[in-house]
Amino acid sequence: MEWVERYESLPLSQKEFFRRVCRKLLKSTFIVREKSELREDYNFIRREHNREIFSGYFQIMGYDLVVDETAGVAMLRNYRIGDDESVQANRLRLRLNESVVLCCLWFLYAEKMISGSLTSSVVVEKAQLDMQLNRLGYANRIDKESMGNILKLFAGYNLIEVLGKVDDYECKIRMFTSMQFCMSDDDFKRFVDVTIPKMKARSRVSDDEIEENNDEYAFS
Repeated sequence: MEWVERYESLPLSQKEFFRRVCRKLLKSTFIVREKSELREDYNFIRREHNREIFSGYFQIMGYDLVVDETAGVAMLRNYRIGDDESVQANRLRLRLNESVVLCCLWFLYAEKMISGSLTSSVVVEKAQLDMQLNRLGYANRIDKESMGNILKLFAGYNLIEVLGKVDDYECKIRMFTSMQFCMSDDDFKRFVDVTIPKMKARSRVSDDEIEENNDEYAFS
């Protein structure tokens, strides 16, 4: 294993840094260059020598390490052999409300991608997210506390950053370039196909039944 030899050649301090970055990747899936506290981590991963070590290490666990230097994103994806996905790992189960909010966030981000891939983050008003929820007929169905928890969930994956308090009119949401990779056009269509019928059915079932019925989606 050449990557093991490369790892052993690292100074002790870099070995420790490598371990810390691995834990961050496993926890958040995405490391973004634009997030100031992650910039050093991203730059460490993108170096050719280090990238080969990360790739070899994560491949054992069933992940591919992908680095998109244009967008400034390092991420984990399920390991693939040819066109077949050989390992199902790193999957995040989303509840209906979480799925709907992610759809709306991705739609807002996708609107900015019309002219091509984005190389920097996008900031939108929290009110714009509310408008998207309204368009889906989902107004006032997510209380402030639940919305705060949902946005915190996605912030934990380095997809977004909440600027201000969720219940503040001036609250903004910064969407990082990692949003480009959390969902494809096909994923978005599948999300809509699955969630819209559930939203329409909401009036016919109890909130408890809806909370027990989870959607599953994998970031990687």
